[in-house]
Amino acid sequence: MSLCTVHRRTRGNLGLLLKQSPWTLHRTKRGLGELKPLFIAGPGRSGTTALTMYLNEHPEVLVCRERFKWIPREEVKLELFTFERIMDFEDGYERRDSGTRKKRHQAILVSKDFSKLRWVGDKVPGYTQTLPLLAQNNPGARFLLTYRPVEEVAESTEARSKNPNDFWLGGKDGFKVGIQQWNKALRRMRDFLESEAGKNALVVSYHDFFYRNEEFIPTISRFLDIEFGETVRRAWREATRDFESTRRPKVALSKRHRRLIEKHADREVEAYILRRIEMQRKGTCP
Repeated sequence: MSLCTVHRRTRGNLGLLLKQSPWTLHRTKRGLGELKPLFIAGPGRSGTTALTMYLNEHPEVLVCRERFKWIPREEVKLELFTFERIMDFEDGYERRDSGTRKKRHQAILVSKDFSKLRWVGDKVPGYTQTLPLLAQNNPGARFLLTYRPVEEVAESTEARSKNPNDFWLGGKDGFKVGIQQWNKALRRMRDFLESEAGKNALVVSYHDFFYRNEEFIPTISRFLDIEFGETVRRAWREATRDFESTRRPKVALSKRHRRLIEKHADREVEAYILRRIEMQRKGTCP
């Protein structure tokens, strides 16, 4: 069952379902020490949200969607990922969209059985900037770091920046900002991958995951040490079909766009990331 389906079916009786959820009994059934932290990060507009939704189809995985985005990074630890804490939106760090975020996480939680979970965590694209800190504060954590070509990231960033109802970039040049953020994220990812903690990270290629996810499943299955049965695989295939049918049509890049990419995109760090992805495919990562 997809998260969207869960949300539709439970919209009217979330309170009742939350009371009945095994999560409410987790302290007497199972301790947090049996769970492992999982973080998803990457450049903005590189598929972190979609990857999170796909992974949440698995009964052994629960990844929040920017639940702890506003909390100081040094406070992001496994202890946050209890039912009560995830649903506590009165901590002083929340923003004006907390009502939407609360409903979103209710829908995720009611689809999970705490007794079956092995991985819990959060996705925030900006986690790329503090990966070493997250690794230090969360022993045994795994990291999924997304990569998408700069042309697509910058184009998607610009498209969102042009939405009159979305003040995400505050009127800035979305295409140029997309390149800058892509550079910054990939550089931090490279630094982390080259560190000792980097052995617990997997780079997820946008195109590999969303267009060839059947081929990618063995890689992520080994990385998280979980099996992906036919129910999850079917949900992923359906999600990909839905994604393809609703995605925004792409337009050819202008000469100005190409000049910006040629001038500003860090192709050296991209080459490093692509080599890492190839080593993952061959099983030759350090």
